[in-house]
Amino acid sequence: MITVFSLIYSLTNYAQTNVPINVEQIEIILNEKVEGIGPRGLLRIGISPKNKMDELELTACPKMKNIPATLSNIVEYCFYLNKFQFFYQNYRSGVFPKDYFFNEATKQKWNLKDTIQLTEKNLKNTISIVTGIDSDGNQMYIVDTQNNSDFGDDAVKIMISSHKEEEIISNSFSVDIDYFDGKSVKKETQLIFGDFSQNSKVVSFRFPQFRYSKFKYKNKNYFVSAESLNDQQSIFLLNERPCFSSQNDKEIKPLQFVELDGDYFQYFPKSSNSERILLKKVPKPKEETSLVASQIAMIAPEIMGVNILDNLKISLNSLKGKYVFLDFWSTTCAPCIAEFPNIKEVYEKIDRNQLEIIGIVEDRTGGEIKEFIQNKNLIWPNIQMNIKSTTMQGYSIKSFPTTYLIDPNGVIIAINLRGNDLLNKLQFLKIKK
Repeated sequence: MITVFSLIYSLTNYAQTNVPINVEQIEIILNEKVEGIGPRGLLRIGISPKNKMDELELTACPKMKNIPATLSNIVEYCFYLNKFQFFYQNYRSGVFPKDYFFNEATKQKWNLKDTIQLTEKNLKNTISIVTGIDSDGNQMYIVDTQNNSDFGDDAVKIMISSHKEEEIISNSFSVDIDYFDGKSVKKETQLIFGDFSQNSKVVSFRFPQFRYSKFKYKNKNYFVSAESLNDQQSIFLLNERPCFSSQNDKEIKPLQFVELDGDYFQYFPKSSNSERILLKKVPKPKEETSLVASQIAMIAPEIMGVNILDNLKISLNSLKGKYVFLDFWSTTCAPCIAEFPNIKEVYEKIDRNQLEIIGIVEDRTGGEIKEFIQNKNLIWPNIQMNIKSTTMQGYSIKSFPTTYLIDPNGVIIAINLRGNDLLNKLQFLKIKK
């Protein structure tokens, strides 16, 4: 019989929940919510203004009243806390036609077979924002904190740029939102901070808030946390105590694995905002690296396709014995394109017998991907995503660029290397030039 334990505890008094070693599933409720910098660190998010939306999408956004007349250069934003839920509820209520919804689902790679975390009810899962300039020339912003489509009961704040947690928190707005926990609709609040770079005149936003819980398995203490704004539904499992300076290698995505003192569990989200998660024990692998998953210390899932430039087949598994760098990129991703010179430098410097690079590209050129690659002078193999000839199951790519470095045994040893990091890592591994 499967036993399920619900772990509900508070970090503030260091209460511990001891999980029996014969447990098959661990259900964890991340019931503590903290205002502060979470496991992803100081991340900014750029939000497209309303004037970039198409007319149909705009009709589903809240219609705002009482925009401050004291501000000039007004820019309106409608930010989706859960874009899948937003499009789904508007499709189910008849606002979005079927074709419009399914086209967006294809573009966003939503799994339409798994709507267990969605509800047909209209949730308040957007944040309405207005930015503008006051009479003194300051960049200001206002947020619809009550989510009532009315700025008349909200304060206007100056936008600053800060790396200090206390300044970020004190200059944030707390917004009333809804979420679906898999069973019912619940209400909570979400912090949002308007960040304005004086040098580049760029407006971006931060969401300084995270959830956590703490438990003990066998002889080790674990701290599990998740960002409150978490479209990928990732969790971070840390030993003993949190340290949020740089934890990208600790990120666990849905269906990936965590190791608890020698035992392995697979992670399943149970609510859309990562408040409830489930860890299911899996049979202990014969070797530590025999599990297949797109995460550190696991065997990389197979990737197979046809090189866009020469039509030759390429397979990740056929490259065992070499280091392999996988670069998932999109033709409309500026940061991806900015990385090409760094990747090319590595490809020209490192011995071909020891390293291969494979690009996996999302083509938005309208069928001119070969010309795009030639114009960018990409001399390493590239295969195309989302076509029948390409196999890449096991990679949940939600953002670009996403990269993996795989060792000669097929084990992932690094994720999201950027700039000079890849070359430095290879030099550290003493790869021949």
